[in-house]
Amino acid sequence: MSHTPLANRHVGIIGAGLIGLCSAHYLQRAGATVTVYDRSHFGSGAARGNGGLIATTNAVPLPGPGVVRDALAHLFSAKSAFFVKPSAVPKLSPFLARFALRSSAAHHNSALAKLDLLTAHTTDLFRELRSEGIGTSMSEDGMLRCFTSMDNARAERAAFVRLLERGFAPDAGPLLDREQIRSVEPTVGPAVTAGYVLPGERWANPSSFVDELADSLKNRGVRLVENTPIDTIGEDVRGPYVVIDEAVVRFDDIVIAAGARSGALSAQFGVNIRQQPGKGYSFCVTPERLPSKVLMLSDAHCAIIPLDDGRVRIAGTMEFDGTYEHMNVKRLEQLRIAARANFSGIDWSTVEDEWVGARPMTTDGIPLIGPLTDTNRVVLATGHNMLGFALAPATASLVTDVISGRSADRANELKAFHPRRFQTRKVSA
Repeated sequence: MSHTPLANRHVGIIGAGLIGLCSAHYLQRAGATVTVYDRSHFGSGAARGNGGLIATTNAVPLPGPGVVRDALAHLFSAKSAFFVKPSAVPKLSPFLARFALRSSAAHHNSALAKLDLLTAHTTDLFRELRSEGIGTSMSEDGMLRCFTSMDNARAERAAFVRLLERGFAPDAGPLLDREQIRSVEPTVGPAVTAGYVLPGERWANPSSFVDELADSLKNRGVRLVENTPIDTIGEDVRGPYVVIDEAVVRFDDIVIAAGARSGALSAQFGVNIRQQPGKGYSFCVTPERLPSKVLMLSDAHCAIIPLDDGRVRIAGTMEFDGTYEHMNVKRLEQLRIAARANFSGIDWSTVEDEWVGARPMTTDGIPLIGPLTDTNRVVLATGHNMLGFALAPATASLVTDVISGRSADRANELKAFHPRRFQTRKVSA
């Protein structure tokens, strides 16, 4: 009997969101025994209610030219797509200042090149998962980017043409006027007067993905432990451990994949990852007719995503208020207002599954993936900003290579996403 790279190793994963569950998938495939803990239930946090975009062309870092200028214009407005609660500013100011410093064109282009190291694997990994019965709702029918004016559509399409040069998707379709858009997608509302199609862009129902992945893990012997918060973690000469109900539980390796809550765990190793929760909102409605593509409402800063259960999910906004789970009903109302004029055939009184989730936001717009200590036995995987669903399989593949000792040919990725890149001093076990 041949030995797999991780045979006889027990890996503990903190966080049963998209990153944690995908990491469990690949680690178990490599031969490890895996236990996954979550403070709530599997798929909580930002895992289920996000837009489900499997971004390739759209996999870009949030800090960039114009982002700070546009955000500052409406920063404290409850109607803004990017909202900072005024009372949270003192706590958030260091994060926002570093975010602003990394919004130059040079920083943006550098971060984009780093993200592409993960994005290059996205399509193949999702197709492979679908062939295994995970992510069966994935569609490759493309995206319609919608605008309230032809000038806005023309300017954004020109920017996307440059992004398409990275080679992750086919060329953008031609600019479409109102009549042409209606022929392509009859469900668009009266506010949509221009746009273009990005063929081949993908999406899936993230909640279905989580359920299929969790079922697969359980069937393969992965242990999912819910309602078990892990607040204490460490590493000594005997290896890494967590504390549960005052009992020390040891593992051969530990993966911290606790999303927006990963900062407090990383701090126990002396690492400040400078991460903040940036909350997104969504809700579902049942339309008279499902759109054939994702409708990206660029001017309204939200998306309408057809789901596999006959509903659409409307998702968007970015809220910094210093909390992880507090639902601001005013943000949901603004999301409804933003979508109402852009999508037709909806009874807006039938809103379901109102959701808020904390995205793990970093100051440079790229994830934090890699060893927290020199032993390589405690690995961090967080900081995916708004790209957690799209980058989860690629991240989990990298985590598995680190733990199995097969990451030598992925040195560029480990350097780009190193979780100690913000540190000014060396951290050891």
